[in-house]
Parts: sequence; C-alpha cells; structure tokens
Amino acid sequence: MGHDSQDAQRKEQIIAAIDAQTLSPAARAQVVWAALKEKLPDATNWDLICFCTEYLGYCVSEFEWLEPPAKRLSTLVYTAHYLNAHAITESETRIKRDAEHSNSRSDTTGEQNTERDGPNGESKLPKQQPESD
Repeated sequence: MGHDSQDAQRKEQIIAAIDAQTLSPAARAQVVWAALKEKLPDATNWDLICFCTEYLGYCVSEFEWLEPPAKRLSTLVYTAHYLNAHAITESETRIKRDAEHSNSRSDTTGEQNTERDGPNGESKLPKQQPESD
C-alpha cells in the first residue's frame, strides 16, 4: 500500500509541475471550443467528429505516435458514415458544451480545477482577443 500511495503522490506532483508550466490538453481544448462555438454555432456533433478525425490524421506527420489511434478513429468514422449514413445525415444535434459539461479532472471530482484555475480561482486560460475587421 505504501508504495502505491507514494506512486500516486509522485504522479500528482508531476502533473502539478507540468500544469504550472503549460496549459493542459483540457484547457487548450476549452480555448478552441470557445472559438468554435462562436464561429460555427450551427456545426453538428458529427461535423466536429469528422473534423477531429481528419485533423488528427494530419497531425501524424508531426506526432508519429498518433498514427495507430488516428487510423483506428478514421476507420470507425468512415464505417459509421457509410453504414449509418441515414442516422448521421438526419442528426440535428448541434454542438453544445458549457462549464457544466466539461471533462476536466476537477469537474468530476468536485475539486478546484488547477488546469484551468490558479490557486485563487483566477482563470489561467488566455484571454480571448476581440476581432478587428
């Protein structure tokens, strides 16, 4: 038991050190999500799934370790597209997500989200810059 406890504590220390240096994957996704909701309010969940699948494939040239999951996801999406096209094209499910539906660690544990919030609860996410025409 003592060894497992030490491993868990060390893991949390590593996560905290990395989170102090850079935004977590969840925090980065929240920034992109905010832009998507604003720019593409009528996009469907299927639109996003297709985009994510294709984009993940593009990223394989930079992150080679993504190739196996990218290929697997692509197979699933294209299989669904061709074998379940009616349900997909009939779907009117629009993209919806807010703070209540975030998938970050603290949102499921009830603890403070140190990925997104600083020690005093202030946001660590970059401020959205207003667009200039």
